[in-house]
Amino acid sequence: MIETLHYSIVEKVTNQIYQDYPELQEKYGDRGREKCKEDNVHHMKHLETSFAMQNKEFFIDYSIWLNGILNRHGMDSSHLAYNYTILQKYIGEEFTEEKAKFFVECLSRANEVITGENP
Repeated sequence: MIETLHYSIVEKVTNQIYQDYPELQEKYGDRGREKCKEDNVHHMKHLETSFAMQNKEFFIDYSIWLNGILNRHGMDSSHLAYNYTILQKYIGEEFTEEKAKFFVECLSRANEVITGENP
């Protein structure tokens, strides 16, 4: 179940991912799409918690942990980084300027860390 607070952004992000990678629908079906939505709800919850604590490292640590799990299941770090990039695209539409800036900084830093661009 998608929480109401995050419904709009989660829908937009999921639709964008499946538009950019239509083979995901063929490979994973509707169950995969729902899982993508659930994953994005988790990302948003961790961003919200990071903001409430004013602690960007909380989200970075979550991202490192999640990336490790995804890697063990055969997913490349670029998949999570792409998801975070799409989240950044829509963050400004859904949140206050202060919160959006914080979220984008978290997502950008997480992308740097998980892709090894700036560990």
